[in-house]
Amino acid sequence: MMPLLASFIVFLVYAISYAISSLSKAYLSMAFIGAIILMVAFWLGLPRTLFADRGLLAFNIVTIACFWYIWAVQLSLRLYSQT
Repeated sequence: MMPLLASFIVFLVYAISYAISSLSKAYLSMAFIGAIILMVAFWLGLPRTLFADRGLLAFNIVTIACFWYIWAVQLSLRLYSQT
């Protein structure tokens, strides 16, 4: 799969899940809807190498690690500020 097409599919899934989340007033989270869309798409024949074909797999791993670190720091700061 071409990287541009793979990126388009991923961005399309994000856009659809964001729209559904907005319409449901975040009763259904964007991550949950996106996971369901990707799960159904993989069952229907979307290549399993979608994220590797995008060419940003290493970037995604680093970005997720940074988000986890930021989230953990914010959580610990909130806990310390409450005591």
